[in-house]
Amino acid sequence: LATSRRYAQALLEHLDAKKVTRRAGDAHVLRRRR
Repeated sequence: LATSRRYAQALLEHLDAKKVTRRAGDAHVLRRRR
C-alpha cells in the first residue's frame, strides 16, 4: 500500500476488529475462511 503508517495502522486495526486478520505478536495475519 502506498499510504502513511497512520492510515495503514488504522486499516489493520479495523480488519482485526472485523475478524479478517488477527494479531500474532507484532504482525497481522489473515484468518482462514470457513
